[in-house]
Amino acid sequence: ADLTLCPWCLLPLPENEAGTPEQRSAGLSTHMSLWPASTGLLRFLEPRKAACGLDRQDLRLLELGSGTGWMGMTMATNLPKASIVLTERAGAVDRLEAQCRAWSPNIVGSRVRIAEL
Repeated sequence: ADLTLCPWCLLPLPENEAGTPEQRSAGLSTHMSLWPASTGLLRFLEPRKAACGLDRQDLRLLELGSGTGWMGMTMATNLPKASIVLTERAGAVDRLEAQCRAWSPNIVGSRVRIAEL
């Protein structure tokens, strides 16, 4: 099947765990929340995959501050040629990796790497 003609698969949306505004201001929260424009950005990129170079064989993507990992893992699910690095603060890397493995255990460690900011 030609996956370029199929609509992108969106992973289930994660539960937001951003912490209180006070925790976020003090840098004590992991900011584990989904960026509100994430789904809109993916819907924008989907029909423009070729124009944006997202179908290249050597595609490498870097997501800074991946939070829940939803955006990067959704990109990995829909861009099988891509190599993706998801990053997060030291205190949140383990949670990020666990969430990503829950969505796609076979992708993490092969095409997707989790790294500390």
